[in-house]
Amino acid sequence: LATVVTLPLRLLVTQLAVGFASIAFQLDVACDGTLIFDSARSYQYDVAPACSGIRSLIALFALATIYGFISFQSPWRRAAMMFSSIPLAVLGNVLRIVMVIVVGSVYGEAAGEKVEKNLGFATFFLAGIVGLVILSRFLEEKKLSAKPQNEK
Repeated sequence: LATVVTLPLRLLVTQLAVGFASIAFQLDVACDGTLIFDSARSYQYDVAPACSGIRSLIALFALATIYGFISFQSPWRRAAMMFSSIPLAVLGNVLRIVMVIVVGSVYGEAAGEKVEKNLGFATFFLAGIVGLVILSRFLEEKKLSAKPQNEK
């Protein structure tokens, strides 16, 4: 059952990360399924099931749900917070994989693997938590202030 969810996430993250690294950093990288490699095949990374972003997605969905119910009365605002966790989790995972690709291209495969193991929380925080806070500011419900009546 986990493969049904993680494989599409892995494929999506792989394609987005390779596309972004190719365009933004002019890196000669390609993917085959969930494998990422450079044209010389001097390094190769696999976006494994553990790297699919499912844990980030579950954690971010829980945080977004709690934050949405605490912050908003409107059901559509709560739902917007909850559903925003999906693209934000994918974005965080793409950022992490792009950093692995860039570091691996510059400093070698071992350095890329070190980034992959140590920066998961940083990208989760950057894309996930900061993204939720920014979105909540856009969704803020305007409070009606009581206008004092002018006495005559």
